[in-house]
Amino acid sequence: MPIGTFNINQINVNVTDIIPPDNFATITKNGMPGNTYSIIEDNEWRADVEATTQSGIKGVAKPGLPYDPVTNPIPTPWTSGTNLYEKYDVNQSGNFPNFIDVNDEIITVSPTDIQLNEVQIWIKNGVAEKILKAMPQASVNVRLWDSLSSIDFPLTEGNQIIKNNIHWIVDEGQIAQSTDIPGTSIKWIQIGNSESTDDNEFSVLIGSIWDGNKYFNITTNTSLTINKNISQGYLVVKQDLVGNKTLTVEGVSLDINLNPDKRSLIGYILIGTNLMFSINKNLIETTVSIPDSQNPSQPTLTTENITHNSVNLVMTGATDNIGVVGYDIYKDGVFLTSTNSNNYQVTSLLLNTSYEFKVKSKDAAGNVSVFSNTVNPTTLAQALPISLTFSVHDGSFTTLSDGVHRITTQNEVGVSDQTLIGDGYFEFGGNVIGSIMFGLDDVSTLRAYGNPLVWNCHVIVGNGLGANYVNYRNGTQSQQGSPSGILKYRFSRIGTQVKLLKSTDGTNFTDLYTYPNAISGELWLKLSNPVGGTATTEYVKLLNL
Repeated sequence: MPIGTFNINQINVNVTDIIPPDNFATITKNGMPGNTYSIIEDNEWRADVEATTQSGIKGVAKPGLPYDPVTNPIPTPWTSGTNLYEKYDVNQSGNFPNFIDVNDEIITVSPTDIQLNEVQIWIKNGVAEKILKAMPQASVNVRLWDSLSSIDFPLTEGNQIIKNNIHWIVDEGQIAQSTDIPGTSIKWIQIGNSESTDDNEFSVLIGSIWDGNKYFNITTNTSLTINKNISQGYLVVKQDLVGNKTLTVEGVSLDINLNPDKRSLIGYILIGTNLMFSINKNLIETTVSIPDSQNPSQPTLTTENITHNSVNLVMTGATDNIGVVGYDIYKDGVFLTSTNSNNYQVTSLLLNTSYEFKVKSKDAAGNVSVFSNTVNPTTLAQALPISLTFSVHDGSFTTLSDGVHRITTQNEVGVSDQTLIGDGYFEFGGNVIGSIMFGLDDVSTLRAYGNPLVWNCHVIVGNGLGANYVNYRNGTQSQQGSPSGILKYRFSRIGTQVKLLKSTDGTNFTDLYTYPNAISGELWLKLSNPVGGTATTEYVKLLNL
């Protein structure tokens, strides 16, 4: 909100002992003051509104009605032109189904739009737009009850008066007659209060709390604090006959020495920790500390990506007056950890085991919500391998399908996106086309197979040299073989020991070769074509245990 502008539910105040003569002031529905401006400025605004909104009027748009060629015609859009509009006046709130905006949504006009603005619907090239021309004040004046005559009645909802120094407004849906006396008739609602009609009973004590709308005298220098649960309010302050009094609010000294025995209209609004006062038309701004004691709302907890030893917890829906900063996670009724993310992976769980999780949302001040709903995920009975992807590779490397890859140029390399972190294995099919070299490497770069070999270990599987064979190598060691009937191979690592295993039935594996060097840390699987031509894998999968 710009400093110096208060335009929420504005009304025109012309009580002469509060506002200087020949001027208007805007205050909110609850009496909060805003700008003061002259009659000349008001007339200039009205001329501007008239010039803007009267051009090109096509008629009055009516809410909630279907197309009718006479009473509610569909707009006939102009098809060209830079600033050509059809303009429809709007004097009722509601939905306007014949007018569709740029987002293909029905134009909607709220009661507040009607109350605070001149409203039109403009059509340009078949697209509707709601146009609001803000009014500096609404059409309702605050008048003194004793000044009203019979010709001023009836008063409809929203009309406001002051009677015996108390501010009243006609309630929603009511019509007040002269016999409906404020304070005795239910048609009136009090929006500015005082405890008595005797000014002497409105004296404020030093150290009082300003908790919304007040009207009182001050007879001495006075200090106030603000009830910060009430974000805005106003004071009508009347000094005694001596005047020259000081009013201090939240440590800010306010100059209200206009005239002795005269009223001053003071408003405040809190935006975050920014405190602004409006004393008649002058603004004072300061910053105050607002303690946060409001708890966040209850979060909603769901699960995703359940594996044999982990589960992801997803927290949504929690809100807070300042902001949610994190969550406390409970496992099986016991606090587990805190996180500032709304997605947290719980690890180190047991196979085929059910767990109970619930969370609390929290804010920066340490306020916490009630518990979320409870979720009861069950981990998988066994670990499941995943198919590997290879986004880092040379030019002749292509992915044919999930876990199936082809390399057509000799010694070009693909590097797996996923890695073996600790214990686990890489598994690949034995029925390759051509010859594929599978290797483990502790770097993610495209360093190719060569002489001397730089990968930590590798195996060549295929028939590219004229016979089915497997060549498994580590350092300078090499062993040749011509195995038959092998469906699958695995690089398996437990601790730092890596083995090559084989399976002839696709399920059970036996040792084929143990690599002599210890291989620790994160490992990437690398694929290469050692002899050129077409080389295609059967599948490649990874399992981290």
